[in-house]
Amino acid sequence: MFVVIKNEVVERINNILETLGRQAAVIEIAPTACYNASRANGVGENDCEMILNIGGRCSSLVFIDNGRFFVRSIPIAGHSVTQQIAKEFGIPFADAEEMKRRHGFVALGGAYEEPDSEVAATVSKIVRNVMTRLHGEINRSINVYRSQQKGRKPEKLFLAGGSSVMAFTPRFFSEKLRIPVDYFNPFQVVSLAPCIDKEGLAEVAHMFSEVIGLALRYATVCPIEITLLPDAVRKQNELRLKIPYFYASAVSLVLCLGILLWGVSRQQSVNEQKARLAHDEVAKINVLRGDINKAIEEKGRFDSYYNDARKILDQRKQWVELCNELQRVLPDHMWLTKIKGVQDTSVAASATPVMAEPVFAFGPRPTGKQGGGGPKSDIQWVQLEGHSLAMSKSASAEEDFRANLMKSDMFTKNKDDIKTVKFTPAKGNNNLTEFKVEVKLKNPIKR
Repeated sequence: MFVVIKNEVVERINNILETLGRQAAVIEIAPTACYNASRANGVGENDCEMILNIGGRCSSLVFIDNGRFFVRSIPIAGHSVTQQIAKEFGIPFADAEEMKRRHGFVALGGAYEEPDSEVAATVSKIVRNVMTRLHGEINRSINVYRSQQKGRKPEKLFLAGGSSVMAFTPRFFSEKLRIPVDYFNPFQVVSLAPCIDKEGLAEVAHMFSEVIGLALRYATVCPIEITLLPDAVRKQNELRLKIPYFYASAVSLVLCLGILLWGVSRQQSVNEQKARLAHDEVAKINVLRGDINKAIEEKGRFDSYYNDARKILDQRKQWVELCNELQRVLPDHMWLTKIKGVQDTSVAASATPVMAEPVFAFGPRPTGKQGGGGPKSDIQWVQLEGHSLAMSKSASAEEDFRANLMKSDMFTKNKDDIKTVKFTPAKGNNNLTEFKVEVKLKNPIKR
């Protein structure tokens, strides 16, 4: 999962906290905090269950399926309802928000009797239209989760967030989704003091899912732990923690200077003798420093030798990996008779090619002088020779082989770097096709 946020947004949040005398230690996104709270409260342990957090600007739909996590942000929430009310009645946004809070509920639809207030009836219909759009997005999310993520069918929906408190919201989603719907209570794993009004808290418990999920980061190890705190803010917090040590160091320094001045004034003669002894010790240390510098230089030379040897050892498996990769990408009806590594195909095609050993030939060993006497350099190309059964069309065999080479991570993805030199019927045998292909390595093999 990739989470991206502008540093300016995080810094603005951090500045607000600093004005209140607080410091941000962790900045987490709402869906992961809600997921951690739901896992702690046992949601989704046996069945696939969902949590719909209807907030102000957007809604978060979180799937909890026996440890699996899938989330989708939907840009439909309480802000959308307020916008529609302001548009319908032609009033400012603040007045529309107040109207939503006073009259807002989800219209039941069908043969139900409308409220006596015309304003409440209109607002309820607006709310139902927005919730219907949200229900459509939820259905699409369920289809995506089941088809692409191979998830199970959700068995229950939990509601959370401030915009889910509108009346008849659970009934609306229960009728639409045909599954049980209830409000999410994250306080089941929280110990409450006796002075807490538990009944009053139960009415707004579903609004604290993110708060509980974030607090769990300090009590236990959560399934998902991320932080969006910028490096600048993190370093600033670390610097604040070091400020007391800086003060202590400064006091210690002043104290040491006072003791030093007092000692110098009282024991000048003794200090002069110690200075002479220190001068002799410094001379000895300088001699030792010279020996240490020589040893460091010698160590640098040995490190260079070691690194060269390590690079050579790192390359000892390259030919084996190349052969294994060629065996993997080779179609079943094709086989290789010769594998040769060269510096460049243009050089390899000349009268005295510069070969980059080793050369693998399958079958009777050819006679005559093998390879050239030119300089050894990095292997950039591999020449492949072999046969293919004539039962499949040569063009199809060539295309299959080229397609497999293009998919391999060992060779370059450029079509021009896979050259078909020959792909013709074998001489004297109508059942075979001879081919010769040159392919460029993604990472040249060092010599």
